[in-house]
Amino acid sequence: MQDPVASIHPPPRPDSVPSARRVRDGQVVTERLSPNCRSRLTVENDDRPSMYSVRDLAYLADKARIPIVFDFHHHRFCAGGLSEEAAFRLALRTWPTGVRPIVHWSESQEGRRPHAHSDFISGPINLYGMEGEVDVMIESKAKELALLHYREAALSGRAAVRPQLKGEEADLLGPE
Repeated sequence: MQDPVASIHPPPRPDSVPSARRVRDGQVVTERLSPNCRSRLTVENDDRPSMYSVRDLAYLADKARIPIVFDFHHHRFCAGGLSEEAAFRLALRTWPTGVRPIVHWSESQEGRRPHAHSDFISGPINLYGMEGEVDVMIESKAKELALLHYREAALSGRAAVRPQLKGEEADLLGPE
């Protein structure tokens, strides 16, 4: 079994913040974190253009040997000039041999901020021929219910349709 990972979003861009430059250059990771912690650390692309795209993170990933967790939803808002497939493949190349890459999947929901996660997902999740080689973590308000709903649809050969929750069911998922 693979060790659990801790996925972080790096601090603001290093243009004017010295501490962010040390993170970008990998100094914080290589000098201050234990080998055990470093072996579990990953970075994730952000959903704000003022933050880090996969292209931006590639430098840090190389310098500090930290894998990139590709987030499909975040890429829609901060592409860094790369197509989804190019960013996905670049992130996967940062993972060490023998360690199964992790990606995040979430979707927007009508009536919410575009960056907010939906209750359920409808997919399809396109892994560009890498199915069976990548672990997909679903980020949604309904948590495991979203996974079960999507899985049931996929196994029955039909498209997943997001259920509309009302009243008490929606309240259980918490605020947007």
